[in-house]
This record gives sequence, C-alpha cells and structure tokens, in this order.
Amino acid sequence: MKAAHPMAAPEKLDLIISDLQRRGASKPRTAKTLASTINSLFQKQLSEQELTSLLQELQKQGVVTVNDTRVSYVLPASNGSSPRTV
Repeated sequence: MKAAHPMAAPEKLDLIISDLQRRGASKPRTAKTLASTINSLFQKQLSEQELTSLLQELQKQGVVTVNDTRVSYVLPASNGSSPRTV
C-alpha cells in the first residue's frame, strides 16, 4: 500500500507499523534499509528531516530498536492486543 496524499505524523507511523507487520520475517534488518523502506512507502517524497523524525518516533515508542546499525522490532499485534517481539 503506497501513501499518495499528505498525512499527519501519527497516520504515517500507523502506516509504517502496518507495513512492517505485513512483512513478517522479511522486515528490514539495518537502519539504512529501514529508512529506505519507509521512504519508498511514501513514494520517496519525505524530506530527510521527516524521515529522521519518523525513525526517532518509532524508537521513542519502542517499536524499533537500533543497536549499532542493526534493527530489531517490538510490533503491536495486528489485532491491537499486546506487543510481540519480532
């Protein structure tokens, strides 16, 4: 699903999280690949500042953890229940 119209940051975060949930085991494993994946999701129309802000917010919410360049995830269950570690 590609996001074609402008949306608020919380909506963007929801879209990113949904996309990561759909990916299952094929989620990006490095910070660089995650940034590229997010940028592609928004048709490469995010500014560098927006992209950095979204990545920071994902980390702040505990959805994404970056250790060195490696990324790990704690995504909420797709049905809205408690988070699961992936």
